[in-house]
This record gives sequence, C-alpha cells and structure tokens, in this order.
Amino acid sequence: VAIATHSLPYNHPHIAVYLSQLASCHRSNGNLETAIGLQEQCAAIHRSNLPSRSSLRELCTTLNNLGFYYSQQGRLHKAIEILEDCLMAQRSFLPQNHPSIGTTLWNLGQACEEGDDVVKATELYRECFSVRENSLPATHPDVISVLWALAGI
Repeated sequence: VAIATHSLPYNHPHIAVYLSQLASCHRSNGNLETAIGLQEQCAAIHRSNLPSRSSLRELCTTLNNLGFYYSQQGRLHKAIEILEDCLMAQRSFLPQNHPSIGTTLWNLGQACEEGDDVVKATELYRECFSVRENSLPATHPDVISVLWALAGI
C-alpha cells in the first residue's frame, strides 16, 4: 500500500484493491476496527471515481464488506443501513437474479435476524433464496444455507 500511494494518485482503484486485501487480513485476525477503517477508505476511493460502472461495482463490494464487518462487530443498525444502500445501488445496474444481490440479501437478512427483526429477516431470506435458486445449482451451498436459515427462523 505504501509503495502504491507514492506512485499512484490517491484515488487510483489499485490502491482500493490493496486496502481491501489488507482489510480482509485484519478481519481474519480479529481486528475489525482496522478492517472497517480500511474498507471506508476503499469506499471513499470508489466514490471519488463514480460514475464509472466499474467503480460502482467495486463500491458495492466494499459496502457489502463494510456491512458484514459492522454486523460482526454487533453494530447492526449501521450494518443494515450500509447493506440497504448497497442493495439499492446493486439493483440499479445488476440483473435482479445476480449472485451479488443474493449475497447482499443474505448479509442483510443475517443482520436483521441478529437484531431480532425476524419478519424482515424472513422476507430477505426468501428473496435471497429466489435469487440464488435462479442463479445457482440447487445443490450449491449458498442455496442450502438459505434454506437452513429459513428453517431456523
């Protein structure tokens, strides 16, 4: 990251990639605060490069990661807010049965379930199942995980 920031403009997409990879390492080591800070820097870089379609796609990936990290941290209100923004953006440029939309619905459903909003979680899991059922093989682990989540509610 240090080398890239010296040789590339501050908002170059490659810097965001390196920051995201570093954030993933920090998350894996249990350092969520640092991971969140790095992902927020990624989001800022992607936002600065909008309206590029690739920047919007990368921004959605970053927002999904941020929402997941906030959810792991127990900051469910923040996670839900970010994931809803992500979902709205994804729906503006992806087909409705795209697996990335399924992932965001899954993460949003999990955050709602953790926050005891079972009605909203069930609705999101059902929508997630519909997306995954139409975009993945029936035996795919992501399809099965949604069925397990629905059975557990």
